[in-house]
Amino acid sequence: TTTTSAGAIAGWGTKGEGGKWSFTLNATGRIRQEVASGYTIGTAVVNDGDWHHVALSFPGGDITNAQIYVDGSPDPTSSSSAQTVKTIDSGPAMIGVDNQNRYFMGDIDELRIYDLALSHAEIAAVYSATNQSAAAWARRYFGNATVDWGSDDDNDNGRLLAEYALGGQPWMPDAKAMCIQSDIQTDRLHIRYPRRITGTHNLSYTVEVSSDLDTWSTLTPDQVSTVADLDNRGFEDVEIELDPPFGDDFRFFIRLHIAVQ
Repeated sequence: TTTTSAGAIAGWGTKGEGGKWSFTLNATGRIRQEVASGYTIGTAVVNDGDWHHVALSFPGGDITNAQIYVDGSPDPTSSSSAQTVKTIDSGPAMIGVDNQNRYFMGDIDELRIYDLALSHAEIAAVYSATNQSAAAWARRYFGNATVDWGSDDDNDNGRLLAEYALGGQPWMPDAKAMCIQSDIQTDRLHIRYPRRITGTHNLSYTVEVSSDLDTWSTLTPDQVSTVADLDNRGFEDVEIELDPPFGDDFRFFIRLHIAVQ
């Protein structure tokens, strides 16, 4: 999560002693979990505008048995009030709000709910795991199946890695969505393509050029501009500008090289 003010990260149950469970950020920027008449509050302040990994492991019984984690490490309890947890199935779980309409003011990503209490080592492993954006994307479309990032399941000549990196749909032929565009404007070469927003992936995007489709070299643009994520898809439009690499009268080829770092 990345946070700016108080609000519920998740919650479910019915308000009443022990019956309503909420995982929230309190007014001082600390993680608070409560079950109505019972709560625990952590120590770390996380409403600093940066991304933080927060977790709660609850083995059962009293709410004070639960352990809060921040960025993979146990977060000491600053205050608590004992109460036995006795939530019941009374509606769907809510993400970003609870049954008191306390909305979370910030971003939530890669939320997971387990049917067991994770250990410290397991939570630390989740926190330190890399390329989780790609893993979440693959899970959305392929479930628990093993993913072959070099496959082309929809036969649109776009490998799975390109579908993920450029905003394609792996089960729908959409080659056009993954094409880079180029043209000459006032004797300058312009190249445009979509990419995932910086900080949300482990990918590198490199524009390369070749005169024979055999030997490729990296293009270093003179100017790079981006258009913000206007449709909230997690992508930005990139445009680079530079002099034509082989002069005005030479034919050349351009490709976008995408790799996992």
